[in-house]
Amino acid sequence: MASTAATEAKKKPPTFSSLSISQTTVTVLIKTPSKPPTSNVFPLKSSSSAAEHKFVIHKDFICYHSPFFSAAFNGNFEEGRTQTMTLVDVDPVLFAIVVNWIYSKVVANEKEERPDLVTCAKIWLLGDRFLMRSMQNEAIKHIHAYLGAARGVELVEFGEFCTIAAAIKHEDNPLARIAVIMMCWSKKTFDAWVDRVPYSIFLPAAKALRKCREKVDPYKMPDEVCWEGIVEKLFVKDETDKGKA
Repeated sequence: MASTAATEAKKKPPTFSSLSISQTTVTVLIKTPSKPPTSNVFPLKSSSSAAEHKFVIHKDFICYHSPFFSAAFNGNFEEGRTQTMTLVDVDPVLFAIVVNWIYSKVVANEKEERPDLVTCAKIWLLGDRFLMRSMQNEAIKHIHAYLGAARGVELVEFGEFCTIAAAIKHEDNPLARIAVIMMCWSKKTFDAWVDRVPYSIFLPAAKALRKCREKVDPYKMPDEVCWEGIVEKLFVKDETDKGKA
């Protein structure tokens, strides 16, 4: 049976020792459109120029961790012929975090610190786009730790986090689930954001809180609002790794 490029790339993980010999690299170009000039006196012509950020990455590494890039760079697409991909709708700062994760398996910013809540949510989204399940699950761990440490404290970023979570159309939405749980667990968070979070976050939270009030067993919290032990339930299954992300 013929194997797909993605399956082939998953057979053997690359190691840093392999970098001691010549390795094939691929290039990912991130183009960010320049803001058009403005004037209160007269209109100015819009510039079509864009800032370009170049990432040169070892092919074995990026293709092993991302079936999305593996299919592109090993297939018959233009990316396969040129070994170059151009992305115009990705924040280069976020993509730098992705590249760092490819080599280190750590979700960290340029200061080698855990990114903020909203950045972790955006990294989760990029992981979903690039089919990088292990990176998504690492981002979820950070989100869980961030929210867990902030329970009882009003979160400045929580509204934006909920907006990102609500925009996800997947039937199983880990970001929305953890946002709902946070609304239920932290009274201060609920009071601060109840009239500002998207309805798709508020409604499940309200239903879960009603279920808490009506629960028969006073010593057992409904699954919808259980904080402890929730993080692994929010993991995305990686089919290529037989469920082990």
